[in-house]
Amino acid sequence: MLGLEGRDEQIENWHKSLRTMGAAGIPVLGYNFMPLGVWRTSWHTPGRGGAPVTCFNMEMARKAPLFAGPFFPGIDFSMVPEANRRPIDDGEMWANFEYFIKAVIPVAEEAGVKMGIHPDDPPISPLGGVARIMRSPEAFKRVIKTVPSDYNGLEFCQGCFSEMGVDVLETIRYFAGRKKIFYVHFRDVCGTVEDFCETFIDEGQVNMFEAMKAFKQSGFDGVLIDDHTPRVVNDTAWGHRGRAYAMGYMKALIQMVNSL
Repeated sequence: MLGLEGRDEQIENWHKSLRTMGAAGIPVLGYNFMPLGVWRTSWHTPGRGGAPVTCFNMEMARKAPLFAGPFFPGIDFSMVPEANRRPIDDGEMWANFEYFIKAVIPVAEEAGVKMGIHPDDPPISPLGGVARIMRSPEAFKRVIKTVPSDYNGLEFCQGCFSEMGVDVLETIRYFAGRKKIFYVHFRDVCGTVEDFCETFIDEGQVNMFEAMKAFKQSGFDGVLIDDHTPRVVNDTAWGHRGRAYAMGYMKALIQMVNSL
């Protein structure tokens, strides 16, 4: 992602992973192009009923120094040499991405494994001095035009598109209608890209019933996954109870849409 020495070796490893996945019959690989990972400025904001939810506020994030900040827990940048910790603009990041995607999609085709790219989360740029290019529907249109292939498409994180402030239903129709959505993170938020909190699946700013209809009507036949669910009382570290709530809601929406 940073275009550092050794990227061709890493791409060769990616080729090996694609071929191994294909041999194992795994049809989709989800990935992202976020060098600094997922950002949140709060991990325990009380949501509905006091359930902890994650939030992001750009005013707080602007204070983060270069190559540092409120990363997703577990991200380690010690492997990035100090000399390489510098501002990176859109042009350089797009060049890095296009170098990568042109090298891997032919092998994905050979292996029979579709590659779906996740939006930047949050889809706002820059953070920590580094550009985040997967932040708009136009960016994803560019992705699929860069290497036209049935194996080059999206992991449609609905919450991220909601954060972008776009017409989420129309965006679903555009990409799903072109068979470019390979799987979905079915979640939502409240707020804007500069100031939002994640929510329970039934209280965000997108009509989730209409979203499920849009997927159905556009011919989407892939996997829908719960994601970033609030934690409820006595939940596990993985959030099994919060996820069970989301799963039940999703199953009910699917049943309703299929009955129309």
